[in-house]
Amino acid sequence: MRFSQIFLTMGYNTVVKVDKVTEIKPTESGNTMDAEYIGAFKRSDRIPKEIWSARVCTFFAEGEDKLLVVIERDNDDKN
Repeated sequence: MRFSQIFLTMGYNTVVKVDKVTEIKPTESGNTMDAEYIGAFKRSDRIPKEIWSARVCTFFAEGEDKLLVVIERDNDDKN
C-alpha cells in the first residue's frame, strides 16, 4: 500500500506522523525495525514526493485523530 492511499482516505482533522525505516534487524522472535521521525502532516499540508509515493510498512492509531505511518526506506538505501 502506498502512503497516498492512506492519506486520501483520512479525515480532515487527522494528523499523520510519518516515520521512515532506517534498519531492519532479524531476531529470534522475528524482525525489529529502527525508524526515524520524518514529520507530521494534516490533510491540508503539501506532502513531499518521496513520502507521497512511499510504500507503507505498517500503521497505528495513536488516538482519535492521530495516525502513525511507518514507510519503507528508499530502494537505494536497502543495499
